[in-house]
Amino acid sequence: MQHRRTPPALPADLQERLGRPEDVFGPNWRFLTSSTIAGAGLVLLGVVFCSVWAASVPRGRAPEGPLYLLLGGGLMTCGLAAVVLPRQVPPTWIFVCPRGLVRVRVEDWRVIEWAEVIRFEDAALPAGVQVRQCRLVLAGGGEWGFLANSVADYPRLTEVLRRKVAPTL
Repeated sequence: MQHRRTPPALPADLQERLGRPEDVFGPNWRFLTSSTIAGAGLVLLGVVFCSVWAASVPRGRAPEGPLYLLLGGGLMTCGLAAVVLPRQVPPTWIFVCPRGLVRVRVEDWRVIEWAEVIRFEDAALPAGVQVRQCRLVLAGGGEWGFLANSVADYPRLTEVLRRKVAPTL
């Protein structure tokens, strides 16, 4: 999947309805790059384990062969998942406008107005591995969530959302 590095243009009808974007937040390319590097390292390590096993077979010394194959296969599988899975999620662009918020994934444009937002929550979950996330709780019972790994400049996004939602409380 080819990922766009520049934000899409906000459609004229949304710009007229919500105002010109004050801030634009894009996908976290640094997370995508680091997962690719880590995944490639795991695949390489898996290949090394399988190569050690393959080199020991002709010499007749492969009693630990199944363990090396299992470790090598597991490392390669995890590495491929780290490279491929983050690329399967379409990048999200977030436009913060004077009268609302726009989120776009591929061609799916979603809009909320600030009047619909009940509160802002910084909902980091510290159980085991900490997941940094925030969300906007909407009057209709829904919510919009934002993960730190998915949004570039996540700290600034939380600051902007907190500032925008505070006057509506």
